[in-house]
Amino acid sequence: MIVSRSGKVVDVCGYDPSTTSRQLEVVTAAIAYDRPTTGETIILVLHQAIHVPNMDHHLLSTMQSRTNDVTINDRPKFLTACPNDNDHCILAPSDDPDDITRLPLRIHGTISYLNVRKPTAAEFANCEHVSLTADAPDWDPRTTKYQLVEDSLVDNAGRLLERGDLKDRHFISPLYSELSTNNPRIISETVSQEHAILHKIDPRLNDHHFSQQLSDMVQISSVRSAYKGPAVDAIKLARNWGIGIEAPTKTIQATTQRGARTILHPSLTRRRPTNDRFIRLRRLNHNLYGDLMKADVKSKRMNEYAHIFGADNGWCRAHPLRTKGQAPEVLSTLFNRDGVPPALIVDGAKEFVSGDYKKRVQQAGCDLRTTEPYSPWQNTAEGTIRELKKDTARVMLRTGTPKRLWDDCLEHRAYIRSHTALNIYNLDGEVPETVMTGQTANIGPWCDFQWYQWVKYYDETAKFPDDKMSLGRYLGPSPGIGSLLTGKILKNNGNYHHTSTFRALTSEEMADDAKKRLHNDFNTYVNDKLGDKAKPEDLSEDDLTPTYDRYEDDSGEGLDLLPDRDEQQHDYYDRYLNAEVLLARGDKMVTGKVTGRKREADGNLRGNGHAVPMLDTRTYTVEFPDEAKATYAANVLAEGMYLQCDENSNQFLLLDSIIDQKTEKTAIQPGNNRFRYHGRLVQKRTTKGWQLCVQWKDGTTTWELLSDLKESFPSEVAEYSVATGIDHLPAFKWWVPYILKKRNAIIAKVRSRYHKRTHKFGIRVPKTVQEARELDQINGNNLWEQALLKEMSNVRVAFKMLNKEDKAPVGHTKNKCHIVFDVKMETLRRKCRLVAGGHMTEAPCPSVTYSSVVSRESVRIALTLAALNALEVKAADIQNAYLTAPLVSEKIWTVCGPEFGKDKGRKAFVVRALYGLRAARHDYRTFLSEYMQNLGWKPCLADPNVYYMPMTRPDDGFEYNYAYALLYIDDILIIHHDAMGALKKID
Repeated sequence: MIVSRSGKVVDVCGYDPSTTSRQLEVVTAAIAYDRPTTGETIILVLHQAIHVPNMDHHLLSTMQSRTNDVTINDRPKFLTACPNDNDHCILAPSDDPDDITRLPLRIHGTISYLNVRKPTAAEFANCEHVSLTADAPDWDPRTTKYQLVEDSLVDNAGRLLERGDLKDRHFISPLYSELSTNNPRIISETVSQEHAILHKIDPRLNDHHFSQQLSDMVQISSVRSAYKGPAVDAIKLARNWGIGIEAPTKTIQATTQRGARTILHPSLTRRRPTNDRFIRLRRLNHNLYGDLMKADVKSKRMNEYAHIFGADNGWCRAHPLRTKGQAPEVLSTLFNRDGVPPALIVDGAKEFVSGDYKKRVQQAGCDLRTTEPYSPWQNTAEGTIRELKKDTARVMLRTGTPKRLWDDCLEHRAYIRSHTALNIYNLDGEVPETVMTGQTANIGPWCDFQWYQWVKYYDETAKFPDDKMSLGRYLGPSPGIGSLLTGKILKNNGNYHHTSTFRALTSEEMADDAKKRLHNDFNTYVNDKLGDKAKPEDLSEDDLTPTYDRYEDDSGEGLDLLPDRDEQQHDYYDRYLNAEVLLARGDKMVTGKVTGRKREADGNLRGNGHAVPMLDTRTYTVEFPDEAKATYAANVLAEGMYLQCDENSNQFLLLDSIIDQKTEKTAIQPGNNRFRYHGRLVQKRTTKGWQLCVQWKDGTTTWELLSDLKESFPSEVAEYSVATGIDHLPAFKWWVPYILKKRNAIIAKVRSRYHKRTHKFGIRVPKTVQEARELDQINGNNLWEQALLKEMSNVRVAFKMLNKEDKAPVGHTKNKCHIVFDVKMETLRRKCRLVAGGHMTEAPCPSVTYSSVVSRESVRIALTLAALNALEVKAADIQNAYLTAPLVSEKIWTVCGPEFGKDKGRKAFVVRALYGLRAARHDYRTFLSEYMQNLGWKPCLADPNVYYMPMTRPDDGFEYNYAYALLYIDDILIIHHDAMGALKKID
């Protein structure tokens, strides 16, 4: 029985592509099955079925049924090891979730079948209905999503992949399909002797019989959907609406007819299912990902969980829950308030795979997909939850919001994120809300007020002599209550008040001392009812935006002209492990951490290392912030490491936007920003105590010092201060007006990149000895410890230890030494260097404090002479260069730090030219020049860093005038007929 027609047709052809195809209708049909034990009749409904008029049997698509939660066990009982009643059966869910309709299969020849018939109108109206296929979403037999799922789970040999190999894509519940077959009927018609002979050999050799056989079997091997036409055409629409023919034609072209009824069976008791969600609900344009978030504090509304929905374009919604069991109810709110996505992708949590949850998704015409168990990286909502929690935490800490209002703040920030123009490629300059709904987003309900802002609202319940204009806190719009302009106001008794009659406090009211006392009383009452405000220590480290420590003497410029030193390259560690690399992921760049090497099935490491990255065949597992994992080759990682660094090997970040600010106790307060200098008041020019929260292009957020951002992004910081109304504060007032006035002139000159001093080539660089040892523990190696031991063994000669009871020497200046950590580009080798604080002393010889630096022209001339005279060219590096020179221009003493091990805390003289000292370069250059002259080398008058020596080649007596030695700090270039011998003499 055909129940309704969809208006769609499909092109159907047999297994032989040379045969002609047929256009067949897509309908909803019903067949009757009689239980053999009780005689009860069950109506089996087949939605989105292909109607073949001349076929006397039915073919069931097992894949289509299985996606409708119908279990098809088509293995016969005699082929099953331990058969039971559910083997060789179709198990279909019924209206009662606890009741399963069992349809036992039979065998005809080698074909499994179910004995059915055409139902009567009375049976269709009165008997139980069971749907073998779903009416929504639209079934597409040519879809590739099941193929992608299967390919993602196995390798080329068909073996299951290990979890780390799974590609970064989203998974549907693993499904499989087997085609049912049916024995063909043989019709013995022949039209000639040749046809008769061919038919006798094989009936399929007879064209007529083969065509008839295909028509009877309708073994569909290719299906292409097409739109037959609307259920209501222009003529019928003109007649029904009473309008001309031209307007209906245009109307049909510009509209859909989802839900138009074409009832073909005579019964009116079951005209159509009562579910009309797929008709009346708005449709969203992109898939959604869902996940549950658990809070540590029960909210004022008694919520402990939140169901987060997110899209890959930044759109998100947060729906608080009291229990996980309320997850299906959230779907109704989402679908009615926002719309229905094409597909909803969730993990395998029991709340999401429950019958009620799946039923609500299916009734709305949405495709429910699940990710693989224990694979959170496949769910985009994980990243949305992470950034949403960080954003909510920042806002609550900045505004002093009580912890029990986390659910209100989470809802509000989700709306704000959805209506913000994010730097995401597929948004194309639009906000996520516009892209998701297809309509221009309206930010009116959210743009007038800040979260937890002081407001005055009209309280109708206030009685004389109380003022009806009461004080409150703004908690955002009230979704589902009143108009869009209705706001949720927090009263001083901790309760909510929903009203559209409220306003923000004026600046005069905020500055009034009497009003401030009322504000303090309000906060006290609220804290008594709802508990204390949120504090950083109440939140987990993952929920807080990270802040990185800096050196005490970090001026942002680093140490100039620190020479490199030869160090042994160790091959027992992997240079890529634990590196943080900026990699392409989809249409954006994301920072991932290298967590380990890939291994073959036999456990051996995959690939071989090579000094040249392009020849390195190793592969690695990279974990991204949303816990997704992917596999990358070593050369891709090397390219990512070098591309994220500038010419000085500093890792840089590109600014996306500034999203928040915070102050410390050391920040200058208004009214205390001036000091008296030579009898007049002068404004203090400092940014001390201020930090800004920055969102970078890779999607991460960090707290950065205002002093750093002011230098790297002055225009953006100035605009942010004006937009947020903080440009009048002392930390901004002294420089923001100048920046805005000179903005166009300085934009071209300002640095557009911010150096990330915490990482180099993706490797986390420590700032203290203790942090270096902690990183070794985290990374499971001792790379930093080995580098530290090597440096200290080399630098010990620069110190003369004093006895513990000795006092600080008279006439010597105290200087502080510390370890500088670095990562070398060539091999990602960890490197440590003990340096002195040169900023703590004055330069003793200000006119000659530079090192030996040969000019570029001298190098070119020397190489030309070498080529003309057939001389050897050798280059070398002077190990521990500065430490070879005695310190004679300064008298320095220091207190040994933790890098000295058992000598920690002892006093020591600095007796060698230690890196970082003001006189180190001068003393090293003087010592090196005297040493070279003692060996017979003379400095050139044109370039004092070029040394020459008269020389004659001994083998042929050729007098080539001079041999040359060129010095560049600790590097030496020799032009000589026996260059290696000359280097050994210098050594």
